[in-house]
Amino acid sequence: MSVLIVFFIGFFFSFIGSIPPGSINMIAIQLGIENKFKTAVYFSLAASVMEYPYAWIAVGFGEFITSNPDVAMHLKWIGAVVMLVLGFITLRDVKKANQSATINTANYGFTKGLLLAILNPMAMPYWLGVTTGLKTSGMLQLPDQLSVHAYLIGIVVGTFTLLVLAARLSAWLGSKLHRNKFIQFIPGVVLIVLGIYSLVLYILQS
Repeated sequence: MSVLIVFFIGFFFSFIGSIPPGSINMIAIQLGIENKFKTAVYFSLAASVMEYPYAWIAVGFGEFITSNPDVAMHLKWIGAVVMLVLGFITLRDVKKANQSATINTANYGFTKGLLLAILNPMAMPYWLGVTTGLKTSGMLQLPDQLSVHAYLIGIVVGTFTLLVLAARLSAWLGSKLHRNKFIQFIPGVVLIVLGIYSLVLYILQS
């Protein structure tokens, strides 16, 4: 598997994982609406950079799990369950999202973006579930450090791209995120499909 493919896998799952309405992308959209695009870029950069260590820890934890023979035996099942749970949590959160909230962006910038990203409770489990599921299903291979960092850089670039697009296309994209349930459900559906695929592989190979 080439480094470029690994990069785009990280980019894709980071991009779609940033779609559901949440504090980070809603702030990026609000900054765009208020014509604070430069501030939105700094904010998006900070939020994106924090994906790198979270995903790196998730990759390392996945390697630790793989190295444990007792756990590795059932890794496909574990990855499948994690992705299914994350998928259903994502769908639940979309349904519960407060779509009428207005965000005060007066003091938002790089520092606030960094803080919000650090406090994001879903970053670690999301990347652990996605990475484990992709690796156990054979869709992702990280044989060396170059591949690992290509994957992580793809994740950072994917998040940054989505947030900057959200800020640039703020009025249109904000409306779509608020009203179009299909767009909001994409990440959850993708996770559930991958979870089912990994579960089927585990059953067939057991």
